[in-house]
Amino acid sequence: MTISQVARAKGNEADMVYVLGLDAIAQREASPEARNELFVALTRSRGFAYLSGIGNYPFYDEAGQVLRSGSSFNFVYRKPKREIDN
Repeated sequence: MTISQVARAKGNEADMVYVLGLDAIAQREASPEARNELFVALTRSRGFAYLSGIGNYPFYDEAGQVLRSGSSFNFVYRKPKREIDN
């Protein structure tokens, strides 16, 4: 068993991947960087990926929809609106 942060797991694969602290991603769900970290973590698994988090976030519903969709899913990137100050 190896325990590592997502950035260190990039390029490596395992039969099972455990993503602990999904709530930390859910709190930053609008962040492309946070979503990318989750994507990298999930794609390191050859077989099973287990997600664990606490709380109740809209992001959990989105993740559930992806899981229920079957063997394929689409990622939709919504560019955040930013105000430009002069």
